[in-house]
Amino acid sequence: MDGPGLNPQGQHAQQQRRQLCISRAAALDEAGMLEAAAEWEHGNICIDSVAFEDGAYAVKGRLRTAAPPELVYEVLIDYASLGRVFQNVLESEVVEEGGRKHLVQTCKWAFLIFSGTFRTSLAISEDPANLRLAFHLLHSSFMKAFVGQWHVQPAPGGPASSSVHPAAAAAAAAAAAGGGERVAAQQAQQAQQQRQQGQVAGSVVVHGLTVRPAVAPPAAVAHYTGKIFVQQVEGILADLEAELERRLCQQQQQQQLN
Repeated sequence: MDGPGLNPQGQHAQQQRRQLCISRAAALDEAGMLEAAAEWEHGNICIDSVAFEDGAYAVKGRLRTAAPPELVYEVLIDYASLGRVFQNVLESEVVEEGGRKHLVQTCKWAFLIFSGTFRTSLAISEDPANLRLAFHLLHSSFMKAFVGQWHVQPAPGGPASSSVHPAAAAAAAAAAAGGGERVAAQQAQQAQQQRQQGQVAGSVVVHGLTVRPAVAPPAAVAHYTGKIFVQQVEGILADLEAELERRLCQQQQQQQLN
């Protein structure tokens, strides 16, 4: 599970994806949030629904990736590495009590000009047979209720591929060799287009987030709070996409060496 992180080019692309999440969310107003959700799609990431009911915000999004479902699930249950994969997680560890797993995390938060960290404890519900994963809040001073759900499915169009597309592998090799950045970017773009056209099967990853803040936001900024949780889901999916691409490229490079 360990390995080198993203190269500078990959880190820049990941930051661009997250920045796009922020700018698109900021463009939504309270009235247009639900209407925009169905059409809000960038690359392999799409926000499917946004809702606010009984003081809780619920957002659901999905990611299309060339990674096979088993690899996606492996990344999601690699709890010790979540702090490296997801930018909003600073620390992550599993604690077992009474035969049950609890996930204890230190996370980052930001609201308007304010930011900070908070600790949270989550109950883990794993269903590897169906590639489902769920987290339920046990304790947090930041949230009154929280449910995070994941479901990994084979993408339509055939069984998932167990390796990255050759164009993406070539892009990674060019970037790793130094120089050739223009060629690497072109090859990565080609791989992206081929995935979108269904030439690579892979997986569809659905992520749902339901949050009830410990303190209800003032009505004047309630719509901004909703945008934050939309950003959260898109950012999580963007981070997951970057990690899957990194691992797929590692697999392909290892296969070439063998």
